[in-house]
Amino acid sequence: MITSLRLIDFKNFADEMLRVGPFTVIVGANASGESNIRDAFRFLHGIGRGYSLDEIIGGRFGNRRSRSRHLHGPTTKARSHGLDP
Repeated sequence: MITSLRLIDFKNFADEMLRVGPFTVIVGANASGESNIRDAFRFLHGIGRGYSLDEIIGGRFGNRRSRSRHLHGPTTKARSHGLDP
């Protein structure tokens, strides 16, 4: 289980640590980064499922249709910590 997520130079996050539990709810004001956190988890999901970076950035995993919100930029980095083997 992922227990924390560290975002470095990912969209609007310069260097942030998000601690998560079995049930985590993310709320915030408009444009405060909630969708960007979702995109970080989508990125990890894509990597874990074996998708190429082009497929992940293009938003072509999941339902295979291009989505209006997707990851941007070649310098996007997401790191996860606390994965159980």
